[in-house]
Amino acid sequence: MKNNTIKIIKAAAFVVFIFYGAGVFAVNIVLTNGKTIEGQLIHEDSEEIHVQIQTEKDEISTSIIKRKDISTINYTDEEKEGQKRHGENASSNLEPEIGLFFSLGMPAGVVSNAASIGFGAGIYADFILPLSILKTMNIELKTGLYAAFSTFSGTMHTENTIGEPVSFSTNVSILPVIVYSKWGMPLESLGITPYVLLGGGVTYSKSQRTVDEASASLVAEEEKDILNSSVDGTFSAAVGMNYSSSSASPFKFMLQARYLSAVEKKSGHFIQLDMGVGYTF
Repeated sequence: MKNNTIKIIKAAAFVVFIFYGAGVFAVNIVLTNGKTIEGQLIHEDSEEIHVQIQTEKDEISTSIIKRKDISTINYTDEEKEGQKRHGENASSNLEPEIGLFFSLGMPAGVVSNAASIGFGAGIYADFILPLSILKTMNIELKTGLYAAFSTFSGTMHTENTIGEPVSFSTNVSILPVIVYSKWGMPLESLGITPYVLLGGGVTYSKSQRTVDEASASLVAEEEKDILNSSVDGTFSAAVGMNYSSSSASPFKFMLQARYLSAVEKKSGHFIQLDMGVGYTF
């Protein structure tokens, strides 16, 4: 009799929890191994789902399930099913990401005559555009913004007005701010996402030319130290890939080859190799 009373109390508590627990929904989950779990959804995020279940012994327990182990999820509550269909769980669907990268690059074209290999760093932030038609094609479309700083230095050899050889030390610095879209194709079995990036924005550039000491007597005073700067429209493109050790990890490692072309008052082309890491919320 006492055991039956305890079972009734436990069952009643479970029923009360089901119907009156805030934010609780009935759910049926089919795992990748074919096993089915039924219970009450009490928490979910982009990495895992917590389900409260009643065991054969009438005990209440919580099962924590990784999303990578889930084949399908069926919500038996109409309100929750509607949220699923309409993507109201925005933070999980958008997967906002911020990151930091370091660059090794070189100028091309006219700028390469004055500067050589340079170094830099940058930051970025982006999020997924949850378009159903792209998901069916296994395409991931992100939009975001990056800002970076790079500096290049070198030596320029030229001639003065009477044909004598003159050498200058040069430094070129650029600060691009770019809005971009990134088209990726996740290869989940390998943990990588190859992608193509296209974007546009503006670049602040500064160039300084200082005559070498050995050539100082060969140029006019006003030509010994020349500083120029400008803000130019910029096109950016990149190819690269992200790598994550598992779908449950919030960290993504990035490797990409990036091209910048700044054109208006000045024309500058830069090719850079970026390596970095991002964090997904």
